[in-house]
Amino acid sequence: MSEESSKSTSPPPPPLESGAPAARKEKPGKRRLLPIALSAFVLPGAGQIAQKRPAVGVFYIVCILSSFVLLMTEIMRPLVHNWQYIFGTRFDEPAKIDWGRIGMGLLYFIAVYLVNLLDVWMAEKRRARKA
Repeated sequence: MSEESSKSTSPPPPPLESGAPAARKEKPGKRRLLPIALSAFVLPGAGQIAQKRPAVGVFYIVCILSSFVLLMTEIMRPLVHNWQYIFGTRFDEPAKIDWGRIGMGLLYFIAVYLVNLLDVWMAEKRRARKA
């Protein structure tokens, strides 16, 4: 057998116009779910960064992390105080848990999370409408 018969006879693929790989085209009414998934499951604010809105994304990251820290301090403060009371390094009254402050911290955390999701969803909706 000769070399010519072993080669493929299919025509070469057409060249790309711009030299870059062909971009995958989205359907006009289809919203991208990646930013919504990032904000919902990875870190609130990550979806805004994926949408190329880094200032808003950093704002939501700071808000959600600060609310988490405030919530954890409200939960841990009486636990640490009572731990010290139990093991004798403190001799005053045991701390009482302030459920109102914990509830407000939890509501703030949930509100920031939901507003973040609403923001990323509305931005995707506006982007899809422009496309």
